[in-house]
Amino acid sequence: MKPCPTFPIYALRPNDPRDRLCSHPPASPVDWLEEMQRQFAQGRSATLELATTVSAAKGHLHYGEWTAILKSGQLPFRKRRAEMLVVIGNDLDWLNARDRAHLPSALRTLYCLARIEGTRLAALIADGSVHPRLTPRASSIAEMLQPL
Repeated sequence: MKPCPTFPIYALRPNDPRDRLCSHPPASPVDWLEEMQRQFAQGRSATLELATTVSAAKGHLHYGEWTAILKSGQLPFRKRRAEMLVVIGNDLDWLNARDRAHLPSALRTLYCLARIEGTRLAALIADGSVHPRLTPRASSIAEMLQPL
């Protein structure tokens, strides 16, 4: 079963170098917004990092602040993409750096992979079924989502 974090990511990985937010999480909604804009500007290669940040922001912000960010029009993406990033950030954050290297960078593909149970996803990564060139249109994604 996948671990299900109930508190911000920087509390889960306090000294992890892949997470710039761990020691100094953004203090205000504006800081979170700037960090998400910075990561979005890095392109597809930073999709998983962006997903982790969006997920952490949603969990960390006070009531109404996340909605205010979404409604502000200042995010470089819309509400649906933000929702997908939250799912990816919540459900794929447990992967280690070696496994992350085998993930594709496309948002929809990562979203599909996030729906797969953790132990099954780890096995699919180990056997090479999940690789950086995987697309959501691939019939293999549909097969991966089927119950055993």
